[in-house]
Amino acid sequence: HLVKANAHQYLGDSQSMARSLVLSQTMSPGEGWLANGRLRLGLPVYADLPADAAAAVAADVALLASSRRSAAWLARLYLRQDKSPEVLLRLLDTLPDGAKANVLAEIRAATRLR
Repeated sequence: HLVKANAHQYLGDSQSMARSLVLSQTMSPGEGWLANGRLRLGLPVYADLPADAAAAVAADVALLASSRRSAAWLARLYLRQDKSPEVLLRLLDTLPDGAKANVLAEIRAATRLR
């Protein structure tokens, strides 16, 4: 379903892209590498997503923030967010302190390497 979401985005069909994001998250909610791909699609258009797709994006942020290893993906997404890093920050702000600490530690580590 993630491949379909990418195709729908490429074709400019935002409604079908959002439906495919939801289906992808429903079918594989615990797969970090897929969550990373869904976030690359969903974060830039988060404000325009229907409620179910926005909830899927929020669930993927929570999944990736839950461990230090997967938080590195969120750190990279945050550092690459040209358009709206505030969306990611707003979603992170709703998470428990431990999850926030994972992402913050990875952002710090990534910026030290630059």
